[in-house]
Amino acid sequence: MKKRICVYSDVHGNIEALNMLMNTDDYKNSDFHIFLGDAVSMCPYPKECVEKIFNSNDVWLMGNHDYYMAFGLPIDEYPYFKDEKKAHLNYMKNKVDNHLRKRMKLLPKDYQFVIEGKTFYFIHYIWESEKLIADELKENTEENLKTLFKGINADYIIFGHEHKPFIVEGKKTTYLCVGSLGVKYPGNYVVLEIDGQNVNIIRKNIYFDVEKLKETMIKLDYPRAKNYTIWFEN
Repeated sequence: MKKRICVYSDVHGNIEALNMLMNTDDYKNSDFHIFLGDAVSMCPYPKECVEKIFNSNDVWLMGNHDYYMAFGLPIDEYPYFKDEKKAHLNYMKNKVDNHLRKRMKLLPKDYQFVIEGKTFYFIHYIWESEKLIADELKENTEENLKTLFKGINADYIIFGHEHKPFIVEGKKTTYLCVGSLGVKYPGNYVVLEIDGQNVNIIRKNIYFDVEKLKETMIKLDYPRAKNYTIWFEN
């Protein structure tokens, strides 16, 4: 049973990158699509991205910024969020209609399926609690990834959150970070081609007008906008 799956993550309000992805042959010719979360924050078009992903019927998993948009910052568990981060979230929340934020509360946190005896597990990143995402690893070694994803028994673990894509092929599990579609330049996505026991991981890029986007962010001058323009270069 041959399957083709398009996987993307961390759009972060970059509607141009999202539109470009959905117009690719990779996206159009895939059997289904999985979005690993974080539709909002950072770039200036959260509502447009939320609406487009909901309308696409793609599998959408909860990211930490999606959680903040839906439920607010979890300051009861982590009271150290800076005032500018709070201001940024409030600005973004005011741009997304309440009925959309209510729908975001229902997003699942993980998803998995089995094809030809191989288990594929998808998640934005490990949640250390109901409200808080785990810290990013300092080194993406097999041992560190095994510890991070402890208790998850899968042949392939596919995730986002870390905006730089990478792949680690372990003895039992392949760990695949798809990178960020929206706040990396170029943006990243992945196509999985599954044909029997053969799994082909194709890593792809999206080239959007990053300079125009950064200019728009600086012109709008919303909280943390200038800070986030630097993220495209990291």
